[in-house]
Amino acid sequence: MKYQFMPMFWGDLFANTLHLSTLEMGAYILLIGHAWEHKAKIAVVDLQRVARVSNFQWHKVRPRLSQFFDTVTDPNNWIHHRVLSELTMAAELSNKRKEAGRANAQQVLSKKRAHDPPSTLQLHIENLTNGKGIADYRSPPRTKSDNVLTPIPERPSKP
Repeated sequence: MKYQFMPMFWGDLFANTLHLSTLEMGAYILLIGHAWEHKAKIAVVDLQRVARVSNFQWHKVRPRLSQFFDTVTDPNNWIHHRVLSELTMAAELSNKRKEAGRANAQQVLSKKRAHDPPSTLQLHIENLTNGKGIADYRSPPRTKSDNVLTPIPERPSKP
């Protein structure tokens, strides 16, 4: 699942990266962003391109950046464990919120009286809990109107 934002803990980042040059820091930030979008993994073949570092400078930058990643577990990918733990926490929070929303919707539906006509909100909740998405439903009036439509009298024409 993709998440719209990545939490960035600047204090932790600066505390761990003050020894990096500007080029190394920029490359590291780009690698973290890429890892966030790709389940905390960066393919080894993509490292230089993602970091946007030239061939000339890559051999200097790579050893300093590799210390922030797990390069042993999967030889084809660099894995960033902090990004992995943040993604795991984001997924857990998202799942908890989904379940809480479903439970709340079920609670609202269970309080509905059987003889009441369904409200638009209840229909939306039913469709959301059934996985159908939001319904495009407009409820009819509860009772027929007693108003009789009469034509508007014409105005007399001026002589």
